[in-house]
Amino acid sequence: MKRVKVYITGIAGMLGYYLSQAFPENYEISGCDIVDNKHSQLDLTDYKAISKELFRIKPDVIIHTAAMINVDECQKDWPKAYSVNVGITQSLSILAEELGARLIYISTDAVFDGELNRAYSETDNTNALNLYGTTKRLGELYTLNNPNNLVLRTNIYGWNYQDKTSFAEWVYNSLRDGKEINMFTDLYYSPIYVGDFYKIIEQAIMEDLIGLYHCGGGEHCSKYTFAMALSDIFHLSDSTIKMGSFKDMKFFAQRSPNMKLDSGKISERLNINIPGLYGGLKHFKEDRKLFTEAT
Repeated sequence: MKRVKVYITGIAGMLGYYLSQAFPENYEISGCDIVDNKHSQLDLTDYKAISKELFRIKPDVIIHTAAMINVDECQKDWPKAYSVNVGITQSLSILAEELGARLIYISTDAVFDGELNRAYSETDNTNALNLYGTTKRLGELYTLNNPNNLVLRTNIYGWNYQDKTSFAEWVYNSLRDGKEINMFTDLYYSPIYVGDFYKIIEQAIMEDLIGLYHCGGGEHCSKYTFAMALSDIFHLSDSTIKMGSFKDMKFFAQRSPNMKLDSGKISERLNINIPGLYGGLKHFKEDRKLFTEAT
């Protein structure tokens, strides 16, 4: 069997690191990150550097996970957000086409304004409320210029290899330490555990999936419901979880109240059942020891 060469940008990040560890032996994994790690340390905004790297490795697939994801920081520093989320993606799309590689671009549910009273499908119009969502949507368009590429809109959670704390980790740490947290009851999304997301990516590679797909969890929930389910899975007290509204928060950038993704298209295309809230959190719990030992 031919070994598939997969190159991962942001390989030291939450998703990138998981991917680097999860692919089986018939995949040849390489990648880069701006932070020091066992792979290449590259600034992806340096076109010459990434071009040299990719032409040396000649990957079959490039999975682009690297991004500027802090919503408020994107709003405050739009030139950097554009350079990272749009410029790098444009460069990778060009290089992938020159190499005959397939680019898999990891996008976001933040491309929607949340005005619909249902989950968003791939055919719904985008209308991002902030620069993060706007720049990610532009990255999608550059990726889809090549019909052989793949865009996956998602909202993942998991354990970090780097010294960072994701939303789910923050909730877990807060409940473990008995700290009070305010969780939004009026902001809805479709969280998917990174390990479940990886399985979809691998299958998408095997089946040469192309185009635009939503890839959220099997259930939609509020941030409050997510925190309550996490406390249940980990057998932690939920007494410190308080109900709150995102409207009371003074965010620098505007947020969408509804980021629910309808993932029926990819479920049908790949013939898969994406785990729901408790199923994903169960996998999140099972993997905790692996990542705490790794860090």
